[in-house]
Amino acid sequence: TLVKDTSYTQWLSTTPNKPSKDWDAALPRIVTFAKFQEKSSGKFLWIFNTHFDHMGNTARYQSALILKALVETHTKTDPVVIMGDFNCQDTSKPIRYLMDHFMNTAYSATRVQMNIDPSAPNKGTFNGFAKNAEQAGPTIDYIFVKNLNVDTYWVDYTTRGPGLYISDHYPVMTYLGFQ
Repeated sequence: TLVKDTSYTQWLSTTPNKPSKDWDAALPRIVTFAKFQEKSSGKFLWIFNTHFDHMGNTARYQSALILKALVETHTKTDPVVIMGDFNCQDTSKPIRYLMDHFMNTAYSATRVQMNIDPSAPNKGTFNGFAKNAEQAGPTIDYIFVKNLNVDTYWVDYTTRGPGLYISDHYPVMTYLGFQ
């Protein structure tokens, strides 16, 4: 259940309370987050969803700094899920920064499932509606957590049929548990 008065949207810029963009961003980008309470246990969980800029390296790094600061300010010791389209790979400065502070579910899961032929190359998470289906796309979508157990992680490569993709990104999924 959503905890009353704990739902926020902020722009990833120097003016987070109004629609805006900064640095080298091509578009205004946001992070939306809220606090939830599990009915059966009474435990709290924060969920952050974001979309980093697709062009600006500086904007993506600044967005990572803002995201971490928001998590620290709002969540205290509560468990946290951070997810979204980060528009950069895990070797990039923004993702390395986030991995220094949060667990990347792809690397910390007890089990990793892939819905593809094990002999096939990694398809990444971006498919661009399969414009170059023979080329592996980059992994630019992530789920990070804090104070949660990560059981299973997977990227769902299911399509609706040949050339029929539900998005230009494959869904990134995880099973999580409270510690």
